[in-house]
Amino acid sequence: MGRLECELSWSVSRQGQFDGCKRQYYYARYGSWGGWESGADPSRRELYVLKQMTGLYALAGDAVHVVIEQWFNGQLGGSQGGVEDLQKAARERLNRAWKQSMDPARPWERDPKSFSRLVEHEYNEVTTTLTDRIRDRVNVCIENFFSMGALEAARSSDPSDRLSVETMGKFRQDEVDVYAVPDLAFRKDGEIHILDWKTGRPTPKHLEQLKTYVLYGMDKGWATSAEDFVLHAVYLLPAEVKTLRPSADDLEETRARIRAGIESMRAMHFDPWEDDHDLSGFPTDGAPGECRWCSFRRVCEAWPNGG
Repeated sequence: MGRLECELSWSVSRQGQFDGCKRQYYYARYGSWGGWESGADPSRRELYVLKQMTGLYALAGDAVHVVIEQWFNGQLGGSQGGVEDLQKAARERLNRAWKQSMDPARPWERDPKSFSRLVEHEYNEVTTTLTDRIRDRVNVCIENFFSMGALEAARSSDPSDRLSVETMGKFRQDEVDVYAVPDLAFRKDGEIHILDWKTGRPTPKHLEQLKTYVLYGMDKGWATSAEDFVLHAVYLLPAEVKTLRPSADDLEETRARIRAGIESMRAMHFDPWEDDHDLSGFPTDGAPGECRWCSFRRVCEAWPNGG
């Protein structure tokens, strides 16, 4: 098999990383490319290992997403499963990741895709207060998933009416793959409801993300008009839902936003296998705001003692 090509693509998360810090974007998208190969250059391998690390808050959000997906798919009792079932499953995921990250054999260095390493362990930032906060956060999010009246239609939706449950998909725009992962999409009374679970603070970007999912849904043939969709940004902490009925103008604005993002990324895109590149072209413009959450700190000059 030939080498995997580094093709340009677009997603909400990739755009967020690009906007947040160009240096972090470089490390994650180009500097680490090929680091999975046996005999990879040590610098590529190091960046690849760092790229796979995750923070406790991200781990908590992932655990909530996974157990809700499993519940909808009938893997945690289906309609019979409840709060305690999901909390137990989430706790097991957190504990497994914690143990892997603390393993003195450091298995994540050998296989970073299969074994977890926490950013907080890597940089000695774990406290009892933090771990208690993460545990409580996960438990409350799951409790709210079951108690929020606004989610009753989603919880009681018939499996045959569900169009997507955490399914990664993509559509093409401007000759680039645009990726989308709706947390839940289902039909009800002739409308398509798309929901996205959030375990963090509300931001306007979340509704913009959901508009991207409308473009994906239309590409998949779920519906042909923006007015057929109802979008829900579901904040499981602190238990509120922001709903939007998009218009055709909303979708044009979303396409324009994606197009502008693609053009900006394309201007900096290169082949990490072959092309020379100047690291100064990827400035540390996210420092210091993005540094606290970045797994690449130890190799970056923007962080004290890094680089």
